[in-house]
Amino acid sequence: MGDPGGGGHARFRRGLPAGRPHRHLPGRAGRAGGPTRRAPLAPRLRGRGADHRGAQRPARHGGQGHARPDPAALARLPARGRELADARLPALVRRADRLLHPSRVRAVDPQGPRRARPGAPHEPDGRARRRRGRLRDDLGAPHPPGHPGRAGAGRLRPRGRGAAPGLRDPRDRPRPLVAALRPPRLDPRPAGVRSAVLELVGIVRRPSPAFALTVPALAVHEGEVLAVIGPNGSGKSTLLRLLALLERPDAGEVRFRGQAVDARRALAARRRLAMVFQTPLLADMSVADNVALGLAFRGVPRAERAARVRRWLERLGVAALAGRPARTLSGGEAQRVALARALVLEPEVLLLDEPFAGLDEPTRATLVPEVAELLRAERVTTVLVTHDRGEARALADRVAVLLAGQLRQVDAAARVFQAPASEEVARFVGVETIVDGEVTAVNGGVSVVAVAGRKVEVGGRARPGARVRLAIRPEDVVLARSPEAPALTSARNHLAGTVVRLVPTPTHVRVHVDCGFPLVAAVTPRSVDELGLAPGVAVTAVFTASAVHVFPGGGSP
Repeated sequence: MGDPGGGGHARFRRGLPAGRPHRHLPGRAGRAGGPTRRAPLAPRLRGRGADHRGAQRPARHGGQGHARPDPAALARLPARGRELADARLPALVRRADRLLHPSRVRAVDPQGPRRARPGAPHEPDGRARRRRGRLRDDLGAPHPPGHPGRAGAGRLRPRGRGAAPGLRDPRDRPRPLVAALRPPRLDPRPAGVRSAVLELVGIVRRPSPAFALTVPALAVHEGEVLAVIGPNGSGKSTLLRLLALLERPDAGEVRFRGQAVDARRALAARRRLAMVFQTPLLADMSVADNVALGLAFRGVPRAERAARVRRWLERLGVAALAGRPARTLSGGEAQRVALARALVLEPEVLLLDEPFAGLDEPTRATLVPEVAELLRAERVTTVLVTHDRGEARALADRVAVLLAGQLRQVDAAARVFQAPASEEVARFVGVETIVDGEVTAVNGGVSVVAVAGRKVEVGGRARPGARVRLAIRPEDVVLARSPEAPALTSARNHLAGTVVRLVPTPTHVRVHVDCGFPLVAAVTPRSVDELGLAPGVAVTAVFTASAVHVFPGGGSP
């Protein structure tokens, strides 16, 4: 007679743990004529006894009842069972630890340890090999030479609730193994022409009925840093997710290396990108293991992995933290480690989603110039999303201004800040003085504009009588207490005025001056003390003709 737990004394005679049938032995009937079944493993893993009903039932005919399995029997459980039993760490961290430190993994055989031949190399059991093979398939890592791989590799798909570990998903169909990992062939281009790595063409994306992102055309060129700036809610993160191939547009197409990326090519293209988020996402392991995580998934040899990790930790100034647990890092240190983990993969495009927004001002002031120098030295193609104008000016070669889901200007960084395309763009990039005027005369290459009864000279030729709008940045205005002092400079514009108010900022003081029209100047706190600036004090505002940007047509074009 069979035992009620689905298998007891017959397996004990074969040296197998109670409650778990041998793969070649049928399960025992629970009652006469009843269906055969396997005893569940979960109650035993939870430590409630060997019987799947949780009761210590006596065996029939005087046989031995089900008892709690001894530690030796638990030690012989498959590695998958131990993973289910240990819920302290995420499964991804445990798998990554096995890839990073294979010497820590002990091969487990459900039938007990096998006797190894003298001098034979250590060989994991079949289940362990299949498990590692499936992990390599899902992560796109190469297999060892001679490994056949698995049909349907590269698709991460949750298994059914009743699927046993180690069984192939029946929905997987045979297909070539990760053939899309091979880089597409690039068309030959003339020498000196910069190729576009990522392109958005005719993009329309509606994440909600009240908002739509529209991008007629945007290209990220090889070796450049492109900054996408805009206020909160303008669509910056949606644009970055489209470039990262994490979202699909409602209309238009995303091109990678000149080829349109469809659903079939998206995974292969994403493997050639790297992304750093505002909050560092670090696994609960050491700093060095975190940086090596992506390399381990890609099957990079251990020696090369260690060399690349060491190089990038040194480049980002955290080599001394290699052995520290990631959970003990400060915000700035964690962001440096996240950058190292992305750059160690040598991605074709690095995507940065406001990586410095969560840092304090001193840390940000130190880290931003270091990252800017590193990206230029390594010529890493980068897309940066930020609402901080200072970060964009320090890091970017080109700047794209995104307002209310519309690209308003894409140009060189200096031109976007000095010659904005519209009044709306000018106000966002920090222009605080925008006034209307009328051209009264043209002298050579300089035009004279009447503004509120004052004459302002601007660079360029304009038609006399034309209505224009002038934009002046605060940092281009110099204040003086003595009317004679500005005569020593070559600036053409000297306007007398009165201080209205002072607005301190972390780096300077914005001084609002009434010159017949409102004018804002940015001066240092030391200059405020030296000049004795205060409301009601008379000053002279000085700025050059080239510092004035002109919008034609009496307003934004």
